[in-house]
Amino acid sequence: MRITKLDGLRGIFSLMIILFHYDKQYLPNYLDNFLINNSYVFVDFFFVLSGFVISYNYNSMSNYNSFFTYIKKRFIRLYPLHFYTNFLMLIYILVTRLFLVKLLPQYFESLEFSFDKNIKPFFDSILLTNSTPILGNTNGINYPSWSISSEIISYVVFGIICVFFSKKNKTIVSILLITISSYICFIFGDFFNGGDIGFLRGFVSFFLGFIIWKIYNKNKTFTVNKNLELLIPVVFIYLIFTLDKLDSTQQGLIFGIVSIPMFFSLSILLLLFSNGLLTKLLETRVFQFLGKVSFSVYLNHSLLLSILVKPIFRIVKPDLTDFNMLLVMIILIGFTLIYSYFTYSLIENKFGKYLRNKFLKI
Repeated sequence: MRITKLDGLRGIFSLMIILFHYDKQYLPNYLDNFLINNSYVFVDFFFVLSGFVISYNYNSMSNYNSFFTYIKKRFIRLYPLHFYTNFLMLIYILVTRLFLVKLLPQYFESLEFSFDKNIKPFFDSILLTNSTPILGNTNGINYPSWSISSEIISYVVFGIICVFFSKKNKTIVSILLITISSYICFIFGDFFNGGDIGFLRGFVSFFLGFIIWKIYNKNKTFTVNKNLELLIPVVFIYLIFTLDKLDSTQQGLIFGIVSIPMFFSLSILLLLFSNGLLTKLLETRVFQFLGKVSFSVYLNHSLLLSILVKPIFRIVKPDLTDFNMLLVMIILIGFTLIYSYFTYSLIENKFGKYLRNKFLKI
């Protein structure tokens, strides 16, 4: 199942996460603002949307065979690109830390190389444990990949719930998971970081996605005023502004845990029941293309930021004017989109099709 308007949102949000991870010293001052500085929250949208789509497609599984087929499908969908991007990041780190820093010290930082800092996070990533404390508190070698670990853990837990619990009890268990995960994050004083409890952040939003699927499934013919869609960006800006003001406070932690996953859940529900101006914009070709390559953009961007941004400014040495910084940023985003289209076509599509034919016989 694909809902084109939600794919369009996924595309926009993947670009916002690029800007969040972009080195702020190379951004024009007007782009160093509360909206970009808090764009990490868009990961919660991905979790909510994933929970909704998975619930829509797999809620009926009820036995071990359907569970294992479901897990294989989800693994084939996510893991090839996940492994590829983490492996490339490992190669980049080995080459820069062990060789280039010695050959070209004027262009590359002298960064410490160690097993704990550089090799252990690779294994944390490829073993899909980088949203758990199993191998320590790391986000993995390719830092956005912690969310893939969290998502696959959510898939497994969702599948187990489907097999072992009745329809009514699935909802109860989901609400308990949301509540307990939120409470543990509050006790730890952490929600929006990945690392050792990132899987709990995933649980909160993923299972909210299941709840909104339940609501949608019972009210498919329901419609709302199409102009209500315009409230989504307005409310979002207000929430992010408030979250930014409450940063690093207990009130900010509570506000973030409660408001952000709930906002994305209600926004998806509103878009499902309406067909207004925002929907029409998100269904245009540009936004559909961004949605199509968004997973590749998300996993590719950290490596490309490392390879392109600092080296351009250190080797080419352009003046740090707003125009030059904006130009480099546009080049980076453009290159990321082009490169991500190729990884989408070759790894997500073609290699994914090969794996499905081999292991699923479809």
